[in-house]
Amino acid sequence: MSLAEALTKMKNGDCLAFSGTGILSDAIRWLTRSNVSHVGAVLMIEGVLHVAESTTLNSKGFQGVDIVPLADRLVDYGTGPLWWLPLTANARKALKEDAWAEYMRAAKAKQYGRFQALLAGLGIPQPGLSKRVFCSEYLAFGYMAGGMYALTGWRENPSTLTPEELIRLTTDDGTPLFDFAFSIGKTFTRIKVLK
Repeated sequence: MSLAEALTKMKNGDCLAFSGTGILSDAIRWLTRSNVSHVGAVLMIEGVLHVAESTTLNSKGFQGVDIVPLADRLVDYGTGPLWWLPLTANARKALKEDAWAEYMRAAKAKQYGRFQALLAGLGIPQPGLSKRVFCSEYLAFGYMAGGMYALTGWRENPSTLTPEELIRLTTDDGTPLFDFAFSIGKTFTRIKVLK
């Protein structure tokens, strides 16, 4: 499948999992023993694919929740692997898309939670719903706002979820939240790394 074809199939709520090449990404991968250092979600705005994410990589200098055109993120991201993880059919049925999108937009400009991300990586429980959020915490709260309360896989609350744990979430009946399907990079190929 070509990148152009994949872009036509992406939908609201799909996850994008990144494996960054910077020092912070290296630390996250090391702490979480994972290939994934960051996650964002696909959000369609006026017919244009965007990525909703809490990140330290913002060209405007702001570190936190931002919603940027996906094409810009693909250019800015660099050389690390990027996986497109579409919601499974059951997860898509469960998602109340309007409520999910409203939460994702309303959280814009929340600051990045470096300390919370570190605690999550160390597996230390922490209170949720702070004024700062890290990437997987932001997405988990978004999915919950979209009606996906029956998610299993986190230890205490969404504020303890690492990017790897988020992409491995299942519903109570054991159905995966995401379909481990594709890798986006210089070549667009099926992946085996995260299966």
